[in-house]
Amino acid sequence: MNFGFVQFMPAQGVERCYLPAIAEREEGTMHARLITMHLTHGNADELEALYRNSILPALREQRGFVETNFGIDKNGKAVAFVVFENEADAIMSEENGYLGQQIAKASPFLDYPPIVEYFNLVVKS
Repeated sequence: MNFGFVQFMPAQGVERCYLPAIAEREEGTMHARLITMHLTHGNADELEALYRNSILPALREQRGFVETNFGIDKNGKAVAFVVFENEADAIMSEENGYLGQQIAKASPFLDYPPIVEYFNLVVKS
C-alpha cells in the first residue's frame, strides 16, 4: 500500500525514514541527506578523524556533491548534513555503494545503525 511517501532503498545497516512525497518538485532542486548517529562512549575524536580523513575525501568524489557539515554534541550524538545538486545524485550516492561503505567504516564507533533522512533543500544561504 502506498501512502504517498518517497521510499529509498536503504544501505545495509541503515534505519530508513520515510518522507512525504512532494508532488510539484522543481527540476534541479538541491537535495540533502541528514545522517544521525550515536557514538559509543569516548569515540568522538576517532569519528571526527574518520569523517575528515576518509569519508570527506570519498564524498568529494560523488557526483553532484555540494557541501557537508558534521557535528557532535556533548552527549555523543553526531549528525552529518550532506547537500547534493539534485535528488538523483543523492540517491545515486546510496545506490552505488558509497553510503554503505562509509557507514561500515563508522560502525565500530556507533551504538546502533545511523538514521538516514532525505530532504529537498528549500532555503540555503
